[in-house]
Amino acid sequence: MERKKQLILITIGVILYFFANVQRVAVPGAIFDLLQRDLSISAPYVTALGAAFMYIYAVCQLIIGIMVDRYGGNRVIAFGSVFFFLGSLIFPLSKTLPLLYLSRTLVGLGASTIYLSLIKEIKKTFSSTNFGVMLSIALLIGYLGGIFANAPFVMFVKNYGWRNSLFAIGVVTAIVSLIFILIFGFSKKQEVNKNIKLNLEPFKIVLSNKKNLNLYTFAVLNYGMYYVLQTVIGMKFVQDFCLIPVESAAIILSVMAGLYAFAGSVIAYLSKIFCTRKVVFLRIIGCSTLLIFLTISILLYFDVKATMLVSVLLCLLAGTASLSPLLVPLLHDTNDKNVSGTAVSIMTSLFSLCVGILGSVTGILMNVYTPETLENGVLRYGNNSYLLIFGLFVILSIISLINVFKLQDSPKTKRLISMKHADLHIHIGW
Repeated sequence: MERKKQLILITIGVILYFFANVQRVAVPGAIFDLLQRDLSISAPYVTALGAAFMYIYAVCQLIIGIMVDRYGGNRVIAFGSVFFFLGSLIFPLSKTLPLLYLSRTLVGLGASTIYLSLIKEIKKTFSSTNFGVMLSIALLIGYLGGIFANAPFVMFVKNYGWRNSLFAIGVVTAIVSLIFILIFGFSKKQEVNKNIKLNLEPFKIVLSNKKNLNLYTFAVLNYGMYYVLQTVIGMKFVQDFCLIPVESAAIILSVMAGLYAFAGSVIAYLSKIFCTRKVVFLRIIGCSTLLIFLTISILLYFDVKATMLVSVLLCLLAGTASLSPLLVPLLHDTNDKNVSGTAVSIMTSLFSLCVGILGSVTGILMNVYTPETLENGVLRYGNNSYLLIFGLFVILSIISLINVFKLQDSPKTKRLISMKHADLHIHIGW
């Protein structure tokens, strides 16, 4: 009975993660122009709505890892879900910028409790053999929120307005959160581990490991650049550069989110086939990311408005950006089990911090060149603005690539590879 309740709680937690991704992607990415026009604000203020979510999310990840180890994932989700649904309800009702930023902060605070808690509960519930696969499935369902937050969400916004659409999402989020809290209230609670305390020692151990620093640099830059495109400026970029309507741009971003969601499971499965090898996939992805950003920069420089090519490049980027099913097990393999949770929390914190910083920077870079004001009051940014952004991404991709080639698979993975090679030689000998 308790296992059944545990599986139900994990399932509801995954649904909450779905809505966390809706909130992360939809604002400001899917409604960039509407926010800019309705609130009469410039690009830096619009991108700050996404940055507010990401900054609080990043800071909380460093604490959530400790809280999860001490109190258990379900208890942490139950606590955070209250802030999550309150912020989701307040944002569409807000009329002033300070209240909008405050509500986004509440959403970020609540959403920050879900990811690491799910990892903890899935790790506790399933065997180590199935951990990576089950995690990838949970992430897949959660990432579907990114698909909904583009084309389907844009359709709802077109029919009902962005405030009504977001309020409806907030209501559903509140219902799901309250169901989680109710079931958790009748389930067996994990005992508080009083030996786990908030101290800096685990952080020192993790950050003193050079392998972790190389992995963080690669993973954080790779994630940050993709997610800024997915959640902040991607739809706006496609509209402005390719001169296509918001509905068409939203479809491209939804396809990107879909590829991102499914790619994680595919990569995890391929890694398992190849004896859980991870680094070779990370190196291939590092090379492809640099090539994609370099190609887009060339298209911008020569003003080649190849909508199909840009769409394909962005979709290729999305298909190689979902790396958590590789990165999380790799961190667990290369760190002591007493600090592996901290290692993952640092990575997820840096993910969000990087998205927040890059989101703020892209807003500033967009304003370097004066945008064109269209008849409907929407601002259109030129190639030079986006060339600054993608030029920065090329530089960051090079830094990321240098660090990924410094990574090595864990000794455990290498032993598995050696054993498989030995089995193959015996088979051939027979």
